[in-house]
Amino acid sequence: MVVAGLFVSLWATMAVKAAGGEAAVAQYQVFLPFAVMQIFAVGWSFIFGSILDRINRVAGAVLSLALSVVAYGALYFVESPLDLRMLPLFALLGAAMAGAIMSSMALVGQEAPPRERGAVIGLLSVFGSIGIILAAGVGGALFSASTPWAPFLLMAGAQAVLLVWGLLVWLLAPGESKAAAATTSS
Repeated sequence: MVVAGLFVSLWATMAVKAAGGEAAVAQYQVFLPFAVMQIFAVGWSFIFGSILDRINRVAGAVLSLALSVVAYGALYFVESPLDLRMLPLFALLGAAMAGAIMSSMALVGQEAPPRERGAVIGLLSVFGSIGIILAAGVGGALFSASTPWAPFLLMAGAQAVLLVWGLLVWLLAPGESKAAAATTSS
C-alpha cells in the first residue's frame, strides 16, 4: 500500500501541476482514488478471508499474486489518477494489496512451526520492508526517467515473478489440504 500511495500521490501532483494547478489541489483531488483503494481493501479482506479459510494457503497466495499482477499491470492504462473513470482499477488495486497481506500471513500461519511462527512472521515483515524500500527507490527512478505508471509495471513484474514461483510451489509442494489440516488438528 505504501508504494501505491507514494506513486499515485506523486502522479496526481505531476498531472495537476502540468495542467497549471497547485500541488495542494492535487492532494485534495487524489483523496477519492485513495478512499476507493482503502474501501475495497477492507471489503476484500472479509471476502478473501472467507476464501482463505476454505482453500489451500499456497493456492490462496497464488490467487492473490495473480490479482496483484492484473491490478498493478492495469494501471498502465490509466492516463491520470484523477480520472474518475479509472476508479475501478484503483478498487482492484486496493483489493489486491489487501489480499497480498492476508495470503502471506495465512500461508505463514499454516506452514511455519508453531514455536517459530512469530520469528517467521517477523522475518516476513523485514523482507516486506526491504521490498518496499527497493520498490520506492527503483520505482522513483523509473517514475522520473520514464512514465508515471512505470513503478506500477515494476510491481506487476515483481508480482509476476512471485506468481511463477508460487505456481511452481503449488504444483510441486502444495502443503496440506484444508481437509487434511482439519483431520490432523483434531
